Amino acid sequence: MERLLSESMATNMLLEITTWKNGFFITRVGFVTKIDTLNKRIQIQDELKSTIHLDFFSLTNVMVK
Repeated sequence: MERLLSESMATNMLLEITTWKNGFFITRVGFVTKIDTLNKRIQIQDELKSTIHLDFFSLTNVMVK
């Protein structure tokens, strides 16, 4: 997962990212725009140009779209 997140940020690769929140899986598609290792979060921009912040610990799956 870490490799795909880093590659996505460097090459603007579209990813499908699945997270676990409040007992549900949530899947988002977008590009990684920032990896914040200090706060353990990533920032993605989805296809609608919305910015979304995700915690490292909530990530369950990362795939190339």
